[in-house]
Amino acid sequence: MGLLAGFTLAAVLWPLPSRAERLAALFSDYCLPNHRGENVVAKAEANLVLRKRSPSSSQWIDQASGSFISIEASYCTVATYHPFALSEADAKELLELTRKIVS
Repeated sequence: MGLLAGFTLAAVLWPLPSRAERLAALFSDYCLPNHRGENVVAKAEANLVLRKRSPSSSQWIDQASGSFISIEASYCTVATYHPFALSEADAKELLELTRKIVS
C-alpha cells in the first residue's frame, strides 16, 4: 500500500512531460546547441539510442517520445516516425511550445 501511495505522490509532484513537451525539449537540448556549433553527440550517446551514423551525420531514437533526431553540422531535425505520428492536439501543443522557444 505504501509503495502505491509513493508512486501516486511522485506522479503528482513530478508529472511526466507531454509528448509535445518532450519533443520541444529534444529540440532545445540538441538542435539549438548544435546550431550554435556545440557538439551534442556525446549527450546523445548518453541519452538516446543510436540508429545510424556516418562521418558527417548521426540519427538517434528517443523512445520516450517515439521520435528521431537527425544531427549534422549544418542542421538538426526532430521528427516522429510510424506508428507514432503526432495527434492533432500534440501538434497544436508543439506549435505553441516551438513559438515560445523560437521567440
